[in-house]
Amino acid sequence: MESLQNEYRTKRGPKGQLHILQLDVTKEESVESAKTFVSQTLRTNNAKLWGLVNNAGIFSIHGPDDWCSVDEYTSSLNVNTLGTVRMCHAFVPLIKKSRGRIVTMGSTAGRLHGLYVAPYVTAKFAVEGK
Repeated sequence: MESLQNEYRTKRGPKGQLHILQLDVTKEESVESAKTFVSQTLRTNNAKLWGLVNNAGIFSIHGPDDWCSVDEYTSSLNVNTLGTVRMCHAFVPLIKKSRGRIVTMGSTAGRLHGLYVAPYVTAKFAVEGK
């Protein structure tokens, strides 16, 4: 990650600052740690959080449903659905302060079921929320 920050500093690009951190959306403590880092960075720079993009996703298995275990469903839901929920719950208060926006990447799989992708479709349908 340090090399990314160094490369960003040496390039001529957008003005401002880039802060990089590692995050595991399946772990509450990782999300809370990210929120603490972002909150401290915003305070230090007298800034606001203008956006959150939920883009984490996994495709856990491909095959007939009788090949899929509950663990594959759990894994897919934990990243693709609950990861989005965790991030929104953590960062919505900061987004509200700026009247910013949240973008959540879904999938056509949330609307159209393909063959042999039940855990993924289940999780993406839940993200669609309609």
